[in-house]
Amino acid sequence: MSDRLLIGFSGWPLLWSDYFPEDLPEDWQLAYYSNDADALVLSADQLHAIDTEDLEEWCDDLPDYFRFYLKADAVADVSAKHLDVLDEYLGAFLLPESAVNSDDNCCWYDMGDGCWGKPDQPRLVFLDYAQTDLRSMRESLQKLPKELDALILDREISDPRSIAELKTLTQLLGVA
Repeated sequence: MSDRLLIGFSGWPLLWSDYFPEDLPEDWQLAYYSNDADALVLSADQLHAIDTEDLEEWCDDLPDYFRFYLKADAVADVSAKHLDVLDEYLGAFLLPESAVNSDDNCCWYDMGDGCWGKPDQPRLVFLDYAQTDLRSMRESLQKLPKELDALILDREISDPRSIAELKTLTQLLGVA
């Protein structure tokens, strides 16, 4: 895992009407997204809807630090083919607590308050962030656990262009 705080969104396909250039081919969207974001949370169903050959091509265009986080009921819910393609781009599985093996570092469970990780080790936080008000964003960021791998915004309520502001703010606050 890299030393940087990864910032991204939850959900695919990324259907922000004015985020992607009109003439951008659909198969270039993930690479375009990775210019702004460092991570993406997908459900097992969303991942399976992506053809493995397409996924492999998309991963070839991603920066080395980019990570996918997979939400599922069990690791077995994700196809081996998809996992082989993701390989080093897999950040962690986000599983129900009952499905997490304590010896497996890449399986995290919901710890409450949007935090996912292991006991006393929050690693990923879903930030409930509905506006671009920098003051309220700063307050939310200051409450984050100190050791964190990823910060995930809900794509339904967030503007993808806000990632640049969020990255700058995390750096100024010493969070990233």
